[in-house]
Amino acid sequence: MGIDFGELAAPPLTLTPGDRFTVVNGMLPGWPGIRLVNDSGVPDLETFVAVVDTLPDFNGDVVVSNTTVLFTFVPEPTTSILFLIAATCLLATRKV
Repeated sequence: MGIDFGELAAPPLTLTPGDRFTVVNGMLPGWPGIRLVNDSGVPDLETFVAVVDTLPDFNGDVVVSNTTVLFTFVPEPTTSILFLIAATCLLATRKV
């Protein structure tokens, strides 16, 4: 089973190994920001990432495993560079 995070946000609920959830139409109760999809038949992660939007929603029970995924958000380097260029241009403009 794969997860399409959409707009990724911190989980509003604590996922503890062994917890069970019933998923209906790809939605996890208490955490509507993610969509669980049925990725059976998808051979690898690259293919999954390419086709996740076309996969059917998952329906059924899920059990939280012992695997924990941690995310560290790092801004894209070009965004920071563009911001600095724009700030420099604004500071360099002269008032007439």
